[in-house]
Amino acid sequence: MALRTTSTLALVVAQWATRSLAQTATCLNYGTLLANGTCDCPPGFDPSTSCTLAACDNPLESNPARQPFSSVLAGNASTGCARQCTSGFVGPNCNVCTANQACASALQAVNGGGASSSNGMSLTKGLGDPVCSTGPWTWTEGFASCDVVNPTLQSVFAGSTTLTIQKTVEPSQSLSSPFGANGSMTAQLWYAPLSGNTTVVQQFFCAADSCAQSNSTTSGNGTVDWTCQNLRCTCIPGTTFCGAPGSALDLTSTIDGLSGVLDITCDAATGTQCAFKQDVLKTLFGANGLALSGCRWGECVLPGAVSALADALAGKGASKAGGGSGGLSGGVIAGLAVLGGVAGALLILLALGKASQRRARRQAREEDEKAPLGAGGGGAAALHSGAPGGLPGSASSSSHSQQDGAEKLSDPTPSLPPVGIAWTNLSYTLSPTPRFFSLLPFSSSSASALPEEGKQILSSLSARVEPGSFVSILGPSGAGKSTLVDLLAGVRKTGRREGVIGLVGGEGLGEKEKIRIGYVDQGDELPETSTVREAVMLAAELKLGEISHETKRERVFEVLTQLGLLDVADSIIGSPEGNGNRGISGGERRRVSIALELVARPAILIADEPTSGLDSTSALRILTALRALTLPSSSSPSSSRRTRRTTVICTIHQPSSQLYHLFDDVLLLAQGGTQLWFGKAGAAQAWWEGKGERCPEGWNPADFLLELATSPPAAFIPLRPSPTTRKSATLLPASPSHTTHQLPYTSSPSSRPFFPTPRSLLRNTNAHQRASRKPTTTAMTQVEVLSKREARNLVRDKGLVLMHNVVPTIVGLFVGGMFYKVNLTIGGFQSRVGALFFLGCLIAFASLSALANFAHAKRIFVRERARGYYSPVTWLASKLVFDIVPLRLVPTIVLATIVYWMVGLAHDAAHFFKFLLILSLFAICTTLWNFVLAAAIDDTGSAILVSSVLNLFQMAFAGFFINLRSIPPVLRWLQWLAPLKYALEAVTINEVGAGLMIVDELAGAKVQISAEIIMQTLFGFKENAYYRDVLVLFAFIVGFALILIATVLVRLRELR
Repeated sequence: MALRTTSTLALVVAQWATRSLAQTATCLNYGTLLANGTCDCPPGFDPSTSCTLAACDNPLESNPARQPFSSVLAGNASTGCARQCTSGFVGPNCNVCTANQACASALQAVNGGGASSSNGMSLTKGLGDPVCSTGPWTWTEGFASCDVVNPTLQSVFAGSTTLTIQKTVEPSQSLSSPFGANGSMTAQLWYAPLSGNTTVVQQFFCAADSCAQSNSTTSGNGTVDWTCQNLRCTCIPGTTFCGAPGSALDLTSTIDGLSGVLDITCDAATGTQCAFKQDVLKTLFGANGLALSGCRWGECVLPGAVSALADALAGKGASKAGGGSGGLSGGVIAGLAVLGGVAGALLILLALGKASQRRARRQAREEDEKAPLGAGGGGAAALHSGAPGGLPGSASSSSHSQQDGAEKLSDPTPSLPPVGIAWTNLSYTLSPTPRFFSLLPFSSSSASALPEEGKQILSSLSARVEPGSFVSILGPSGAGKSTLVDLLAGVRKTGRREGVIGLVGGEGLGEKEKIRIGYVDQGDELPETSTVREAVMLAAELKLGEISHETKRERVFEVLTQLGLLDVADSIIGSPEGNGNRGISGGERRRVSIALELVARPAILIADEPTSGLDSTSALRILTALRALTLPSSSSPSSSRRTRRTTVICTIHQPSSQLYHLFDDVLLLAQGGTQLWFGKAGAAQAWWEGKGERCPEGWNPADFLLELATSPPAAFIPLRPSPTTRKSATLLPASPSHTTHQLPYTSSPSSRPFFPTPRSLLRNTNAHQRASRKPTTTAMTQVEVLSKREARNLVRDKGLVLMHNVVPTIVGLFVGGMFYKVNLTIGGFQSRVGALFFLGCLIAFASLSALANFAHAKRIFVRERARGYYSPVTWLASKLVFDIVPLRLVPTIVLATIVYWMVGLAHDAAHFFKFLLILSLFAICTTLWNFVLAAAIDDTGSAILVSSVLNLFQMAFAGFFINLRSIPPVLRWLQWLAPLKYALEAVTINEVGAGLMIVDELAGAKVQISAEIIMQTLFGFKENAYYRDVLVLFAFIVGFALILIATVLVRLRELR
C-alpha cells in the first residue's frame, strides 16, 4: 500500500514538473503554447509533456484525453503505441484507422458514447456513418504511417525507420482532433534499433503550409501529389539521428537545413508507395528524395461531408442541380455585344466597299464614253507628267521621229506619243547607317550577307533614252546594272542616290495624264497553281482600273498573242524547282513575267536580265518580242483605242551577236559603276577604234565591249572622286533639245513633285515609287479578285485540303477511342481533362502549316505589292479567310465533334456549341500568331522552331501538368500569356458547368461530390471564368491581327 502511494506521488510530481517546463519552454513538434501553460499538439502527442511524448488510443479522442505512451506497456517493442491503440487503429501514435467499424466505434465512444466527436461534429446531420478512407487522397484530415526503406540510411542506422504524416485539408469537417490550418501538414520520423533498447523513438519533426493536393498522370500511372511551401524541420537533440553518444552519424545540420518546397507523391491506386521529396533530400537520395514503402493511410470521414463541402466552396445551395442561373451574366452580355459589334462592322465595311466599287465603275464607263482610252487612268507605276524641263549634258540615243510622223499621217486613230527616259550625274552609294535585322523590311534578294556599307555602286552616269528605243545595258558582274534599272524603275533602295532622272517626250499629254513604267525583275515570282491566262488576267483586273471585264479580257488576249503564249495560255505555271509540280518552261516563265507588266500598257518597260538562264533560242524569242514592242503597231480603223510604242530597257550579261544587233542603243558599264559608252549599238566598234581599241575580226561586238568593261584601258579609268563631283568616263555630245518631264524625286524648279516631300527624305524613297504602289482598283474589287485566286488555289492543291481535313478525322477517331466513354471517378475526370488538353495541343501544332503557307505566299505578295496590284490589307483579308475557314475551322470542328461525343462529354447542344466556340477561337488565335511569325522571320525553319517552342511554353502553363496556384509567383504571371491556358480552362469549365458529379468509392463507401471542387483542387481553374476566357481569346485574336497588319505593312515591302 505504501509502495503504491509512493508511485502515485512520484507520477504526480513528474506531471507537475512537465507542466512547469512547458510554461517556460516551447512546445515540440511545432505545437502551440496556450494561455493555461499547456501545449496544443498535433494529433498523437501528449500536451502535458510539451508534445514530446506520443499519445495513444485514436485520433478522434482529444490529445489530453489520450493515454500517453508507456514504455512498460510497450516493452522492448519497436511499434510505439501499438499495444495501447484502440482496436482498428495503428501507427506509432495510433492515428491511422484500418476499418470502417473502428471509426464508427471510436466516434461513439467519444465523450462516453455521445453523438459528437472531439471536433464537435454531430451525427444527426444526415451525413451517414463514418468510414475509414484508406486512400492517399485526403478529404478533411488524413494520417499515414510509412516505412522508410533507404539503403543509405539503413547502412548507417540499422533498424526500422517509420515516417508518420498528418495532412490537413478542411479541419472544420474533420472527425479527428484538428490541428493546423487548411493546407498544412506535419511529419515525424521514428527509429527503433535492431538491438539493445528497440523501443521506437522520435528523431525529428517537420511542418509546412500553403499545401495543395492534386492528381496527375505519369507514364500512364496516376499519382496523388501534396505540394507544400515553407518546409521547416527540427532535429531532436540527443537522439540517434541527431548526435546521440555513439551514433555513427549526426544529421542535425542536414535536417535543420531542410526548407523550401515539399512534395509528397503517392501512387493513386493503393497509396502504399510514396516519396518525400525536397531539394536536399533529392540531392542525397536521388530524384525521388526519401522513398517510402508500405504506407498505410487512414482517415475517419463522413461520406456526405465532402459533397456538402463541395457545394459550399462552389457557392451553391442544396437546391442547385447544375443548370445555371436564370438570367444572362455580365460576361454573356459583354461577349454578345462584342460579337454583334464585329458582325455589324463587317456588314458596314461590305456595304461601303460595294458602294465605292459601283461609283468607280460608273465613273470609268463615263470616261470611256467621253474619250478614247489612252494613257490616262490611274495605274501601277504611273507618274504625273510634269512641266517641260531640260536635262543638260545627257547623251542621246537614236529616235524614231520619222516613223512617228508617218504614223501620224497614215493612221486614222493616231497613236499616243512614246515616252523615253534620261538621267544625269546619277550616282548611288550604300548607306552607312547601321541596319538591324529585326527592323529590316523583307528583302527579295537572295544574298544572305549585308552589303558593304559606304561602297559606291554607280558613279555619275548620264544618258538619254529616246522614246520608242530598245536599249541594252551591258557590263560584267558587279558593274551595277541591276542597281541602275532599280533606280530607273523607282525600286526602294537602302542607299543614297544622287542625280536627276526625267522622262523624255510625251508631247501632247494632258496635265492629268499619267505614264506607266513596268519593271520585270530578274527572278520569276509567279503563282504556281494558276494558269498563264489566269495570272495575266489577275494582273489586268487589278492594274487596269475599274474598266469593263470584257475590255480586260481583250487586253490579256492581245498580250498573250504578242509574247507567243497562246499555246500555253491554259497550262499551269507550276514550280521551277522540279518538285513534282513542274509546269511551263523557263523561257515561258520569263515571258509570263513580262506579260504581267505589259498588260497595263506601260510607256517604258524595264527588264533585269530577261534572258538569264535561258538557251539561245528562248533568249532570241524573248528579245524579239521585246523589240516588237518598240515598233509602231497598226490600229484597226474601227478601233477607238489609241496605242503607243513602248520604250524597252533591259540588262543583259553576255548576248550573242544576233541578240546584240537587235538593240538600238547600248550602255556599257565597267566595274565600280563607271560609264564607258552609251550610243547606237552599230556605232560602238567604230567609236572605240577611233580611241585605239580595235575589235578583233570575227569577234562578237558584245564580247569585245564586255572585254573592255572588264579590263578598261588606263585612259578610261578616272581617279575615284566623291559621289557628288565624279563625272562619267565618257562625255558624249549632247543631243538636240527634247521635251522632258522630270521625275518627281528631283528638286529642280522646273519639276513639280508628286508628293511635296523634303529632299532630305527623298534619298531612300520617292513619289515615283509611292505612285507605283498605289492600287488602281477599289478595295472591294481587290478582295473579289484575290478571293477567286485563293479559292482556285485550294481547289487545285488537293493534297493540302486533303491533309487538313482527312488527318483530323483519323486523329479524332484515335483520340476518341483512347478516351472512349471515360467514367465519372476522379481518375476519369483526369482523363476528361486530358482529352481536352490533347485537343488544344493538336490544334496548336496543326496551325504550323499556316506558317509554312504564309511564308510561301509572301514572296509573291512582295512583288505584287511593289507593282501596285493591291493594298496589303485586302491581301491579308482574302488570305486569312481562305486559310482560316477551310484549313483551320472546318478541321477543328470535325475533330472536336468526333472527340466530344466519343469521350462522352456533356450531352446537350448548348455546351457542345460553347465547346466548339472555344476551340474555334483558339484555332484562329494560333493561326494568326503563326502568320505573325512567318511575316516577321524570313527563314521558315527558324520561324517553325520559334512557334514550336512557344507551343511547349503554352503546354507548360496551361494548368494540366502543374496546378497553376503551385507555380512560383515569379513565374506564375506567364500563364496569362498562354492562349492554351484560357482555352483549356474554358472547355473544362464548360464540362464541369453541365452539372458533372464525381462518383467514387473510398474504402468501399460510395462518395459523390461535385467536379468543381476537383477541378479547382487539381488544376486551379475558376468556375466562373468561361466568358472571361472567351473575351481574352478574342482579345488575343484582335491583338495578333493588329500585330500582323503592322508587320506586313512595315516589313513585307520591297527594299534592296
